[in-house]
This record gives sequence, C-alpha cells and structure tokens, in this order.
Amino acid sequence: MATPVDMQETLKRLEPLLQSIADVPYPPFATQRAEIERMLTYYDTIGWQLFDAVQRIWSGERDAGALTRGIPPASAVVVGRILEIIEERFNQFEGLHPDQVADTLPSPLREAMKRNDHEAYAKAFAALSPEVQRLVNAAFAYVSRFYSMHSGE
Repeated sequence: MATPVDMQETLKRLEPLLQSIADVPYPPFATQRAEIERMLTYYDTIGWQLFDAVQRIWSGERDAGALTRGIPPASAVVVGRILEIIEERFNQFEGLHPDQVADTLPSPLREAMKRNDHEAYAKAFAALSPEVQRLVNAAFAYVSRFYSMHSGE
C-alpha cells in the first residue's frame, strides 16, 4: 500500500498522463487516445486498475463512487485526480454566462465562429499552445454543460 507521501509523488509523476486523459474527449487531443490506452493497459498489468474507469470517464461518467468501486485504493486516488482535473477546468468559468465565456476565447477563434468558418477556426485552434487549447475545450464543455443544465428554463 502506498503511503500518503508515496501517493503524492505518484500523482506528481502521473500528472502529465492524467492531464492527457482529461484532454482525450476534445480534438486535437483525441489522437492521443490509442497511446494512452496502451499505457493504461500496461499499468493494469502491474496492478493498477485504471483502464475501465478511464473508458467510463471518456464516455461521460463522473460518479467517483461508481468509478472507483472495487478498484485498489491507490487506483481510486488516481481516478479521483482525473475527475478533479476535469472539474477544475469547468470551475474556472463558474458563474459566467456562455456569452461571457465566449469573450474569453482568443480573438481569431471568436472571429472564425462569427463567420461560421470551420477552416479558419481549425487553423486558429491549431496555432494555439496546448494549454490554451485545453482552456478553449474547457470553455466549450462548460457552455455545453450550462445549456444542458438550463434547458427548459
């Protein structure tokens, strides 16, 4: 069993992978899925049980209890961290209306969206750093969640 200090070190070492796992549902990060699945398969062979939980997260499941039921405690901590990363990305927009979130997007993206120019959008998105791409994806995910939660009001 990993000690708390060991687990902190493990999470620190795994953080880039966990960030990538949180990115997979969004282009262009989806291309990393096969490589991440290979890594998760390896981790499962050495005692971690992450593959199934990650697949369920990628399918949209967010119930930590359900995702961690029956897996080793250290694996549950890792799954919990993935869920934290996803939630942290949403929370940065908490309380904002989707129009306000759109205002946070880089200007070239906003302009391409106004013109409904998919090619210009793709080009502008590709020019962004991975960190800004993550922010943009989180913004769109937040707007999507906002409208799904407020539909029918």
